[in-house]
Amino acid sequence: MSLDTLSWRGDARARAALELSEEPYRFLATVQVSMTLIGIMAGAFGGVSTAKVIAGALQAIPALARYGEAIGIGAVALALTFLSVVLGELVSKRLALNNPRSTPEPPVSEEDVRTLVEQGHHAGVFFKTEKKMVERALVLDTKHVGDLMTQRAQIVWLNAADAIALNWRKTVTSGHSYFPVYETRSRCSFPPA
Repeated sequence: MSLDTLSWRGDARARAALELSEEPYRFLATVQVSMTLIGIMAGAFGGVSTAKVIAGALQAIPALARYGEAIGIGAVALALTFLSVVLGELVSKRLALNNPRSTPEPPVSEEDVRTLVEQGHHAGVFFKTEKKMVERALVLDTKHVGDLMTQRAQIVWLNAADAIALNWRKTVTSGHSYFPVYETRSRCSFPPA
């Protein structure tokens, strides 16, 4: 079932998904800000401990021992910036642009057609008879041809040359709603005897 169908039937999650799809930039901005904040927090907590390790290693070099903590923080900041910007942003976007994912349109289901016709009927686009016509057309694939057609032997023919009362009696007693009308003008007679 499609999101449109589920939303029309009152599914709140489907309605929320449709609203997000109508305004994707709002959703993407929220995701981007959240990812950036997570990256900053991870960098802040991980960076402090990594900077201390670098500062400890620089204590062995007397000229740099005094600046060890600042160098450690700077090195961590540069490394995190490189990883975040180059690998996290540029490379991933370049890969996405070079290899876009094409998702095929889902086929329209019979349920989707029914829902659209129902919505159109409520909106006044379709008349009740048109709605019924579409509904009947959708069940044709479950019927056999024999169910839809009147067998030739059961057809009630009306002769245009017969009296109106005789033809009227045939139509009333037959139970059918359609009648082929014929007229004999030549040697061959069209309807079966």
